[in-house]
Amino acid sequence: MKKEFTLIELLIVISIIAILASMLLPALSTVKAKTRAMKCSSNQKQVGLALNMYSNDFNDYTCPKLTYDNSYAWSKILIDNDYVTKCLPEKIFSNSILMCPDGKGSSHKEDRYYGTSFGLNGCVSSSFTVPRWFKRIQITHPSTVIQAMDSITYWVRFYEPTFILFRHLGKTNILFFDGHVNSKDRNLIPIGSIASIPNEVFYEWWGPERSGW
Repeated sequence: MKKEFTLIELLIVISIIAILASMLLPALSTVKAKTRAMKCSSNQKQVGLALNMYSNDFNDYTCPKLTYDNSYAWSKILIDNDYVTKCLPEKIFSNSILMCPDGKGSSHKEDRYYGTSFGLNGCVSSSFTVPRWFKRIQITHPSTVIQAMDSITYWVRFYEPTFILFRHLGKTNILFFDGHVNSKDRNLIPIGSIASIPNEVFYEWWGPERSGW
């Protein structure tokens, strides 16, 4: 005769499943977060290629962080000049290489933060308004100087730690001028007043010039 489950046995099975699920869900969440971080890293590498194409076409100058009239961020410069595959505004969050899967960026064309959740390193970004013009050849440590990173806005500054977002399990993804991307903890990035950062450390991370900020 076929034995049926009693109510107690059924409750025990449900309890075991619930315990196993509670143990596995955090691990699954971590795996998903790591996957999104890898996608962000891949997007940043492609952004690096787009920024290099811009420099190749403009006599080695780095991409400005804002347009000449201070209206739009560098992201729209790349989009308008076809360095980035164009996306429909409603799809820009999921499809654009200018976006981090964990980040936010405006899809509204009248917003200067248009379509990006990465910030350029303002120390080596050219500028129409100051004006300041940098060439890649001035970057003597391309494997260690920041080109772009996870940010709340379109550029990052060494004395504005709130601009940098550590959204990947407590780390931020950083695109370096040689094209590689690496994740760094907050305590590994030299952030603070200009007086608090030694010259050699500043040049190694932020670029060849300490002034203009």
